[in-house]
Amino acid sequence: LRDISILSNYTHLQRIELPYNNISDLSPLDNLSYLLELDVSNNKIRKLFDFWPPCNLKEADFSFNLIEEIKNVDNFHYLQKLILDNNQISRIEGLKNCYRLQHLSLAHNR
Repeated sequence: LRDISILSNYTHLQRIELPYNNISDLSPLDNLSYLLELDVSNNKIRKLFDFWPPCNLKEADFSFNLIEEIKNVDNFHYLQKLILDNNQISRIEGLKNCYRLQHLSLAHNR
């Protein structure tokens, strides 16, 4: 699965699980304002939050992708769990406003 554009029609989705695909573009998720949990592990994503997920997102799993740095996470005040294992991350920035973050996993990065 590469194209997830159909998901933009389901604006009330609260949880999306898309592991083990060939997804590189998450922009179809831009308008899903009710989204609370997102699993896009084991895909081909290069940038963390290279789309506009809802600010009330609570859990996100981006493990086993191609992400090199953590940026643009400051506005996710409700984020509680962020999994970034097995990527190419060598630098962490932009977590200072994630006050509710309880679980951050960065195993097997650079």
